[in-house]
Amino acid sequence: MIDSIQAIYADLDDENLTGRSELNLRKVVEMINYLASKVVSLHKVKLMKMLWYSDNLHYKRKGTSISGLAYGALQMGAVPEGYDQIVLLEGVKYDTLWYGENVGYRFKPAAEFEIKELTQSEIETLDDVIQQFVNLSTDEIVYKMHEEEAYRCTNSNCLIPFSFAEKLTID
Repeated sequence: MIDSIQAIYADLDDENLTGRSELNLRKVVEMINYLASKVVSLHKVKLMKMLWYSDNLHYKRKGTSISGLAYGALQMGAVPEGYDQIVLLEGVKYDTLWYGENVGYRFKPAAEFEIKELTQSEIETLDDVIQQFVNLSTDEIVYKMHEEEAYRCTNSNCLIPFSFAEKLTID
C-alpha cells in the first residue's frame, strides 16, 4: 500500500500542492487515529475534509502542512490523492457499514495507537479542527468545504494549492 501511495506522489514536486511538506504516511496514520479517537462517528467523507482542514490550518499558522498530502477538488469537496489506498494503510481501522446498496466506513482508533510523529503544534491544530467540525454532519462539512475559496477557485478534479490557506474560513 505504501508503495502505491508513494507512486502517486512521486511526480508531485510542487510545494504549493503538498504544503511545503514531504509526504509522511506515519503522520497520516496518526492524524486519522487521533481524529477517530476524538470524533464519535467519523465517516470517510468527514475524515477527508478534516484532514484537509487540518493540513491547511497548520499551513496557515506555521507555513507547512502536517502530512504532505495533496488534495484534489472532487464533487464532495477536498480529498487527498490516493485516499482509497490511505484508508488501507497499516494502523488505520474502520468498521464497514451498509446503507442499503451503499457501503460506508466509520473510522476508529487502532488499539495500539500512540502519538510518536505529531508535534505539539500539529496536535493543537487537529484539536482546533475537531472543535470546529465534531458536531457537523457530513452534509454540513461538505457545504462548508464548498464555501471555501480554495475549493471554489479550483477546477473540478484538479489539485488545490495551499496558497489559498491564508483565506481559510477557520483560524
